[in-house]
Amino acid sequence: MKGPLTLTFCSTFILVGCNESTAPSNGPAATLQNIWPNEDGSLWRSAITWKKFENVTVIDPSALYDEPGLVPPAPSIDAILPYLDHPSYPDSVSTLVGEWCLHFEGDTTTSYGVTVQNLQDSMSLTPGVVIEAPQYANSFPGLLGYGRPVLRSQKALEIVPEQPFFLHGGPWEKSEEWIGLYDELGDQLAWKYLDKNLSQGHEFVHKLIPTLKDDVYLRARVRRIVAMETKAGVFRDVLEVVYLLDRGLVQVTEIGSVDPYKSLRVIDYGRVFFAPTVGPIASYERLLNSVGETLGPGRGEISMELIGWEPGPSSTETLGDSKGRGPRPRG
Repeated sequence: MKGPLTLTFCSTFILVGCNESTAPSNGPAATLQNIWPNEDGSLWRSAITWKKFENVTVIDPSALYDEPGLVPPAPSIDAILPYLDHPSYPDSVSTLVGEWCLHFEGDTTTSYGVTVQNLQDSMSLTPGVVIEAPQYANSFPGLLGYGRPVLRSQKALEIVPEQPFFLHGGPWEKSEEWIGLYDELGDQLAWKYLDKNLSQGHEFVHKLIPTLKDDVYLRARVRRIVAMETKAGVFRDVLEVVYLLDRGLVQVTEIGSVDPYKSLRVIDYGRVFFAPTVGPIASYERLLNSVGETLGPGRGEISMELIGWEPGPSSTETLGDSKGRGPRPRG
């Protein structure tokens, strides 16, 4: 019987399927309990590469529509898989590299009284310079660009995120039903990483910022189980989870005008790899892709590769015995 697909970083921090592995599983199967250990003090360090595409038409003219009703729907997850597996790049790309850290640090309480774990994130782009990343769960509206962007030219859409979206910190919870984040817009789950069904092919849809817009969705699929090599080692029984963020209809305005000019749809897509008893070990996201007759090239991409992790002090020395804190009671 053929073993799981092996993925490795064949070029720096870029996810590429390179060969197949027939090595048997050597660890526990993924469960919601073990897929992301959450002992207080646990830390993940990843190499991060942020690529900005230069001289690229972010919005294809065919993606601008005179009427909102003419804007096509977001593509299916099946439709974006070829773009994930075989990404293309423009001739001019500017690149930043650095380190991205996730760290469980105590608990936090939102303004709506939800008390959960505090997953901190930070980014270092140069030695000794650490940027505390904003708590993305608290700034979903700004990050999603729910306001009306200004179309300055066919090469500029002013809603460009600068830090990871599909793997970020905030008020974090592992319940019996999901792993996700809360925000400052209400007491309901704002972002869902995983739900309790981790079987291959399982999909879920999660509505984002419902108090602000009614057409912004996160769609996810547990695609497959793979083996992966990163700078932190070789991991097996890894879940590849594909995400598609549909930002909904966006009204574009020309400079000097307050009236809508055109309508379009913008999506982000990517994937995160979760190793049982370790947590997230790699991710990739393609940013701000316009949806028209074809899928636009996007504004850039962010990729991350685990280079080291430290279990919290309550974890055991044996990786496979890491227990995590499990479902959290509400305070």
